[in-house]
Amino acid sequence: MVVAKKEYKSIYIKVRNNLATPVNIVAIKYKVNGVGASINLSPTSPAIPQTIAGNGFEVFTATIECNPAINFLKFLVDAEDVADPDNKETEVKSDTLHCACAACDEKNFTLNAPPPGNITISNNTITFNQPITVTTTPAKTIKSLKAELVYYEMVPENDMCIPCNKDAATYGHFTNGINSQEWNGPQQSLNINITTPQLTPCCSAVFKWCIRYKIEFKDCTTCNKLV
Repeated sequence: MVVAKKEYKSIYIKVRNNLATPVNIVAIKYKVNGVGASINLSPTSPAIPQTIAGNGFEVFTATIECNPAINFLKFLVDAEDVADPDNKETEVKSDTLHCACAACDEKNFTLNAPPPGNITISNNTITFNQPITVTTTPAKTIKSLKAELVYYEMVPENDMCIPCNKDAATYGHFTNGINSQEWNGPQQSLNINITTPQLTPCCSAVFKWCIRYKIEFKDCTTCNKLV
């Protein structure tokens, strides 16, 4: 069993008391992306509740588990007058949670590109239909998908199998003439076409290639996988 290591980010909150009389900090809460139910920031150091002297301040530290769905946090600091606990006030402040990007980690991003069912070679072109599925946690909308041909090799059975064009720079590309092609939006299958040299009739050759698929999502995250 593989257990994913959780990542935590340290939180630093400085609370200043602008009153001449002491106040008691009874709770610090936060809302993910400023919405939903508030969550207690706990445990904190120093522990809450905590009294802040008049015109004084206190620094609270804690940790929050990183999550790809978190863009920012809205903090709510609940304070009450020490002399009159019924006199309460809540201060609000938002900040960005700066976590390492884990959107493309295996637990959050999966690109499945199984071997294509049928690969044909005709008119100096390798042609196949590449099925592809992308799964993300949380769900994201795909903006574009790009295929990059990062490796190509052809090994003929002998040198006489390529009678004319032996310049490798003139083949081993997508049929658009470059080593990348792009589709807009989500795709379930990709039509891939790779150019080959003209082979002498009755000759055989072994072709090898490697493609990097790059997926850009609507939130500007970009993930890739080498196949």
